[in-house]
Amino acid sequence: GGAVLTLLLRVQSDIRYVGQTSVNITDFGPRDAPGTFTALVPGTPDCRIGFDGAIGADGSNCPFQMWSVFGNVSIRIAGAYSFCTLSGDGSRLYVDGTQVVDNDFLQLSTERCGTIQLGTGDHVVYSEGWSWDTTASLTATYQGPDNQKIPLGTKCTLCELGKYLSGCSSISMGTCLPCTVCPSGQYNSGCVGISSGSCQTCSTCPPQSIMSGCGGINSGNCVSLCKVCPSGQYQVGCNRTYNGSCVLCPSCLPGQYSFGCGGNFSGQCILCEPGKFRAGQGPLNSLECQNCDSGAANGANCSGCMNMSTQCSLCHAGTFQTGLGGINCTLCNAGTYLTGTGMFSDTQCSPCSPGSYQTGTGLADSTRCLLCPAGRYQTGLGMLHLNNCSLCGVGTYQSGLGSGNCSKCVNGKYQTGFGMIEPSNCSICFAGTYQTGLGSVNCTMCPVGTYQSGSGMFDLANCSLCGTGTYQTSFGALNVGNCSLCASGRYQTGLGMVNENNCSMCISGTFQSASGSTNCAKCAAGTYQTGSGMSTQGDCVGCFAGSYQTGTGMQSIKNCSLCMVGKFQTGFGMQDARNCTNCGVGLYQTGSGSLNCTACPAGTFQTGLGMFSPINCSLCYAGTYQSGYGMIDTKNCSVCMAGKYQSGLGMSEQSQCSLCT
Repeated sequence: GGAVLTLLLRVQSDIRYVGQTSVNITDFGPRDAPGTFTALVPGTPDCRIGFDGAIGADGSNCPFQMWSVFGNVSIRIAGAYSFCTLSGDGSRLYVDGTQVVDNDFLQLSTERCGTIQLGTGDHVVYSEGWSWDTTASLTATYQGPDNQKIPLGTKCTLCELGKYLSGCSSISMGTCLPCTVCPSGQYNSGCVGISSGSCQTCSTCPPQSIMSGCGGINSGNCVSLCKVCPSGQYQVGCNRTYNGSCVLCPSCLPGQYSFGCGGNFSGQCILCEPGKFRAGQGPLNSLECQNCDSGAANGANCSGCMNMSTQCSLCHAGTFQTGLGGINCTLCNAGTYLTGTGMFSDTQCSPCSPGSYQTGTGLADSTRCLLCPAGRYQTGLGMLHLNNCSLCGVGTYQSGLGSGNCSKCVNGKYQTGFGMIEPSNCSICFAGTYQTGLGSVNCTMCPVGTYQSGSGMFDLANCSLCGTGTYQTSFGALNVGNCSLCASGRYQTGLGMVNENNCSMCISGTFQSASGSTNCAKCAAGTYQTGSGMSTQGDCVGCFAGSYQTGTGMQSIKNCSLCMVGKFQTGFGMQDARNCTNCGVGLYQTGSGSLNCTACPAGTFQTGLGMFSPINCSLCYAGTYQSGYGMIDTKNCSVCMAGKYQSGLGMSEQSQCSLCT
């Protein structure tokens, strides 16, 4: 809705205030509740730090604009006071910290009021309002007991007897003007507050009496017949037997003029109205008072104005006056200050420096600018509110007051919150992580294949590579124990490996029974191994009987050498040719890789070792025979019996011996 924040104060009757964004709010009213208020402060609400309107508690529907106004009221009459607010979308009002009005329910353009008992003295009032619209206005009026609405803006002047208030507005305290001067025979009735009064005819007295004292603001009364004095004189000494005498009205001091002299009333000397002076003496009227220069003002309490230089006071520090005849000086806006006196332009008000702000008006020097608290910074000039001090962002902190920037967390640390005030709010990167940059919101995990056991590390080089024989598949490993060992049957010679596939399988002819190895063991001599990834020595196969193998790490049965002809071998896994045994006497072997030897046939014998053919078996001589196998000597050949003979060689049976004829 349209954004309107209206602050209203009712005292005894309907008393209201209206502030405008172009008007300094400096008073709650001319007579009943004077006080001092800041200018209306527009700004963007910071929903991150707890905006609690009916919508936007989580920042999802943050209003476009927020306004606030605060200050104090001076209560002269104790009693019940009514405060009201009116806003486009929501508003609140507090008195002395007590919430009096809660208009936080999006009751668009609906006035809500609250009442509180207040004693005499100063009371702090704060009100704020917000809108989900970009348009903004702020209006209010003050209505005093005289039922005259006055725009809020400044404190209205309290006028003394014989004067009334004129021109009190949002930009002026008003001027006390003389009550209407009535002709002879009349007096001013009702000159009070903001009314100049009206001329009423003096009452008609009975015979033998005369109206006395009717004039000015006095209605007079009937007395015995007294002398009527001309203008500029008044009558004294009139009684029942004497009609009195006329004397001159008294002369007033410089800076004053005479008011009400006439009849039997000598009148009184009235000060020139604020902003004016009068150098001469005499019973002159108010028209003789002249305006003070710009940059100076004459307050209501000024007495005896002798000349412009001594009685038109210079505007004090924190204020200025641009026009002639000023009755007061204008306060420098919130967010600014002015150290000199007699200043005549708002451009002479210096803005509060970066890192500071000021909600009040009329500051006399830069020390009155409030420093942004720790955990916040501010880069602009002339800021009006604490909300203009931004919270330090993530990854930063600020421990000092009045800063224009925030310090970044050092490398090796991070920080995720807003508004941090100490370096200790920067958390140390935990084990398994590091951080190389300044002002970081998180830490980088060590990559796969590495680990890191310390804290506060600030470089990738602080992440140690997993050693040989290991690998590591996860980010942010904390210690060397997070590096996995390559399984048995595998090996790995590099650093920083990232998965199990980086562990190579042992090739054929090798094995590895331990985990985390950097190499594989070769199968022993006399064995071979055809597969890969073998994990025990038992996976190495022994060379078969009739063979041997002298080398290590053999990958095939073909690597087993056959025992030579004339030799045999019955065991497995033989490692040397010497494990092949020569065929014994009476034996031979024609093939290689044999498990045994062949016996020489019947009718033969063989006396040598390592024979590799049947021809190595010698035939028994003529006249002999031999029926057994594997005979080792000629003695094994039997001689034919007496009476028998045998002419052939290699006979195997006795029956082959013939009878002699």
